[in-house]
Parts: sequence; C-alpha cells; structure tokens
Amino acid sequence: MPANIAKYLFSGRAAFVFLALILIAGCVVRIRRYEGESRREVSGYYSLAVNLNETGVFAYPGSRYTPTAYRAPLYPAFLYPFAGEAAKDMRAAFFAQLALFLLASLLVWAAAGSLTGSHAAALTAAAVYSFHPLGVFYSVSFNVEFFYGFLIAALVLAVVRAAAERGGNERLVYCVRSGRHLH
Repeated sequence: MPANIAKYLFSGRAAFVFLALILIAGCVVRIRRYEGESRREVSGYYSLAVNLNETGVFAYPGSRYTPTAYRAPLYPAFLYPFAGEAAKDMRAAFFAQLALFLLASLLVWAAAGSLTGSHAAALTAAAVYSFHPLGVFYSVSFNVEFFYGFLIAALVLAVVRAAAERGGNERLVYCVRSGRHLH
C-alpha cells in the first residue's frame, strides 16, 4: 500500500473511525447472535450469581445454602448486580458482558498500538479480537473467559506501558514474562 494512502487510512481521525466501526460491528454481531439464540438456560456462573442475588450464598441453586468452592467467585460476583429476579432474564448480564467485550477490545487496540507503534497493527488486533469466531459463538454464554480475558488485556496493556517507560526495547520480553506468570 502506498505511503500516502496508509497515512490517511490508519492515522488520526480515520483510525478512530475504523476502530469505532470495528467495535460497532463486533457489538452488532454479538447482539444478533444473542437475539437469535433460542435456548437460554441458567447454569454455571450465571446460576451462581442468581443464587448469590436471591440467598446471599455463593452456591448452586440445587443446594442453595451450601457454599461451593468449585468455581472462582470473582466472575459471579461481577454478574451478581445483573442477575434477573426470576433467574430467566439474562439480558442485563449479557449487556454487562458486552461492555466487557468493548473495554477488552479497546485494551487490545491500545496494547497493540503501544507495542508496535502502528495504527494498522492496532486496528488489526482489535478486529481479530472483535471477530474471533469462538468469541462470537460463545458470546451468548456466561463463561469466565470473557471476564478474565478483559483482566489479562488490562494486565498486558499495563506491562506494555511500564516497559515503554523503562526503555522500550524489551517490551515483548515483558509481555512474555507476564504471560508466563499468569498460568
């Protein structure tokens, strides 16, 4: 691509317009998937959030007052304010998860832009994150991966920014080291 075209496509306002289009399209795809999904069963993390909302106990609905340690509590605690009254209204929780998707997309965009210094690379990273087939397919479920993916993206951005302040030549090494310690 000639330098003149690339300059206008991936810098300044145009980059933000492309980013906005990517995010809006990612949201539309997820909302259409959610609206098209016919079965919405309350299970897993969402059922823990519903039971936490109804009884105040971090437990599965089958044993409402017996606490469980099988699942990590951070994601159900995040879903707790959005848990529906009748345990069937999952719309608010879906939109909370959609907000996490938007924030994570912005974090991926910022981290890629900071790491590479390229608007095109940052937009590509945001697009790959937004339209990843498994991310779109499972966007109607309430899996912990969305929540912890957001936290990992925030950590990566923090590491990239910290590495840039310390010299910038070892950014990738810092990212790899931080990723290794997440296991």
